[in-house]
Amino acid sequence: MKKVLAINECCSDNIGDHAINHGLQKLIMINSYEAQSVGFDAGVKHEKPQKIATDNVHLSFRTRFKKKYLSGRQSLKYALWLIKNLLRVRSTVKNEHQAAIIGGGQLIQSGGTFPIAMFVWTFYCKKKNLPIYIAGVGCAEKFSKLDVWLYKVSFKRAKKIFVRDVSSRDKLKSIFSTESELIPDLAYALYDEGTFFSDKKERTLIGCTSYYVYEKNIKELSRKDGLTNSQYIDKWQSIVLSELNNKKEVILASTTVQDAVLNKLIYGRLVELGYSSKIELVESIPSTYEYLALLNNVNKVISGRMHSLILGHISGCRIETIDINKKIDQFMFEYSDKHPSELNANLNEKFKNII
Repeated sequence: MKKVLAINECCSDNIGDHAINHGLQKLIMINSYEAQSVGFDAGVKHEKPQKIATDNVHLSFRTRFKKKYLSGRQSLKYALWLIKNLLRVRSTVKNEHQAAIIGGGQLIQSGGTFPIAMFVWTFYCKKKNLPIYIAGVGCAEKFSKLDVWLYKVSFKRAKKIFVRDVSSRDKLKSIFSTESELIPDLAYALYDEGTFFSDKKERTLIGCTSYYVYEKNIKELSRKDGLTNSQYIDKWQSIVLSELNNKKEVILASTTVQDAVLNKLIYGRLVELGYSSKIELVESIPSTYEYLALLNNVNKVISGRMHSLILGHISGCRIETIDINKKIDQFMFEYSDKHPSELNANLNEKFKNII
């Protein structure tokens, strides 16, 4: 069977990244190819849960060191990434592949090492004469000059680019002078009519989302009205209390290791307030399919994670979010009013033109 190289964040601790990868694998196999999934930014990622610091607690020496010496030094950060990953990428791209698909997810963003990863993957795929498709990706708001150049060169190597929302399409055009087409998020490939139930028990799954996600968005948008860490925790606690006071049972379930720390903190506070009989904590991070199984027993999802909402959407749940980042606002605007079967059909039809 012909092989397609699927390059995405399948090695992260984030259920959303795994949902994307499972969706992409399904689409590749439906089209009679074999999928080989590999990590985009790293071969393996091991996220360690970080203790939540209150506003009065100083950051650890290691965290302060990384913020001071790495966060603003792109050249050093990229050099370290190349040392760790160049041989991995070069040895992964082989002539036996028929094509390479990079995506989906928020792979077009500045501040981390995604720009250099995109540049290196497209370089070696082009060198092996592999058709490159960038599919189901989202685009952030601001980019350094170096990152604009890295992405521009990378995009010119791609045969086609498919983004997951109108805002990303507009930003690719305005920031990178690059044309792209729209495609639903790749996780909608996991929609299954047989497991879609809208008539379910009055129960809410809540995924309190790490302050880091909120803080990153506030900085990217240069907003001055952001919540402090303590205020942010209180906001999530009030959201959970609102559901409990409306006689709803609540499940706290996380899609990342860092979110799990916050969910556990909120759970502990509410148990102290006497709500232990009405609230359940899922301590470990479930797999994508375990998470979908949880969603079969709830009728509402509240989360600050886009793919928690998408998985809720394809499971027949009502979905709600908070003001946490632009990509979720865009998702709610473009996706939430559409039936997942429509998005699934659109995704399958568009994907036929990719490979």
